[in-house]
Amino acid sequence: MKSDARVLLCAGGLSVAVPGELAGLAEAHKEFGKLPWATLIQPVIRLCREGFPVTRHLSICIAEERQSLVYEPSLRYSSIPFITINLHPHFWVVRKRLLNPETKRPYREGEIMRRPDLARTLEQIAIDGDDAFYSPECSNFSRTFLKEIQNAVYRMPAGSLITADDLKEYQAQWKEPLKVSLGNLTLLSASLPGSGALLAFILQMATRGGVDPLDSGDPVLGYHRLMEYFKFAYARRQLLEDSQDPRVLKVELDHRLISQFHNVHL
Repeated sequence: MKSDARVLLCAGGLSVAVPGELAGLAEAHKEFGKLPWATLIQPVIRLCREGFPVTRHLSICIAEERQSLVYEPSLRYSSIPFITINLHPHFWVVRKRLLNPETKRPYREGEIMRRPDLARTLEQIAIDGDDAFYSPECSNFSRTFLKEIQNAVYRMPAGSLITADDLKEYQAQWKEPLKVSLGNLTLLSASLPGSGALLAFILQMATRGGVDPLDSGDPVLGYHRLMEYFKFAYARRQLLEDSQDPRVLKVELDHRLISQFHNVHL
């Protein structure tokens, strides 16, 4: 059960909440946008249609994660066996986003990847705005999304609990940015549930005493310390909560993560 719990934290439908990026972008456009919404989306639609070169990093990620990605139903492309990957016998499928259709193998660095499905999704968003995602009663796209994340998938204990009502009721919120002093500088970053608090913690650790860990004269020790700062920060992520009560938020930020007390004692 503990093993299942760890898996659920990082993969599958239970690892995510209602996606808010699209709602946030739409809200920002309403407040500050000058160009039409559809005009802003056209360049990325064109990029998905025409393709883009696969970077070295992306090719490495595809190669390293193919064993887990191959079981993701939303990547399924039916009927044609793909024997280069060691598939479960019930999953004889080609993964259209992982495989180059010209070579029938995972994309490699420098090859051109196209995302026609994403292009179609973005074209719908360009027409309907964020309603294309947050209005399941009139959007095939959002109904498909809910169906995919709610269904339990191979090697995942359970699907998502997100419902159509959750999508309809979701609203982007305006929040004050996180404000943290860093010596004679001030950091302004995303408040919770964003990772601004983690960034602040890392930077406070890295700059305490006015010493850059990478300028310590020992690059190995410097990188080791920097990795430790990241490790401590992300270990404390579970101590934070996305509370609407500003008193709770202040306690969480000031006393659990970015306080000078933690900087001194870690």
